[in-house]
Amino acid sequence: MQDQLAADARVCTYDRAGYGRSEPGPAPRHSRQAATELKLLLEKARVKGPYLLVGHSLGGMNAQVFAGNYPDLVAGLVLVDPPPIDFVRAPRGGAEPAFPGLHQMLSGQAAELAAAAEQTANATDPQAKAQSRYLAAVASELQMFVSESAEQAIAVESFGDTPLVVLAAGRPNPDFGEQADAFQRFWIEQSRGVAQKSVGGRFVLVPESGHHLHQDAPDRVVEAVRQALSRA
Repeated sequence: MQDQLAADARVCTYDRAGYGRSEPGPAPRHSRQAATELKLLLEKARVKGPYLLVGHSLGGMNAQVFAGNYPDLVAGLVLVDPPPIDFVRAPRGGAEPAFPGLHQMLSGQAAELAAAAEQTANATDPQAKAQSRYLAAVASELQMFVSESAEQAIAVESFGDTPLVVLAAGRPNPDFGEQADAFQRFWIEQSRGVAQKSVGGRFVLVPESGHHLHQDAPDRVVEAVRQALSRA
């Protein structure tokens, strides 16, 4: 996708703290911290804004918080299957009966990942060390998602007239078991709501794709980025 889009604009990709070759970042790993680090990275790399941000999953939530904190630096947003941030309000919004225990499941996954990271924390093999950093980063991000990051994204009530395209996967995630279909419907409706935060925001459902749209339907992601670029 980067090569395709490089014909239209300068493309910059990066690994969040703890991912790939990036060193671990300071805790807690919530979206506001990720947004702060991205702004600093762009400044250090002398990449001038405003930027069209493209974020997948939790990266999409981070992009929303970045846009809320630094609106003058954002020329557009493409959110690729961002998580349903409002599910943290489910007990008050009436959605909790559809998928009880979701908070506990995500928290449990975070604890398992943190434990796995701890087991290889002192590894000397470069690949094992990188895996430990990655697991620790994902564990912290998951824990912060249910406790802080989602609320930070919810606090961004509007993107004004910033060009916005929200892509949503249509295939349920089997990891959610019996609740998969109900949660997928909720996820899609949440994504539709995020698109409404911008004047002229576009919501695009990709029925044939799972959560990893950049792998299942890369052409749809490229198309969405080009649409946002044309309006930026």
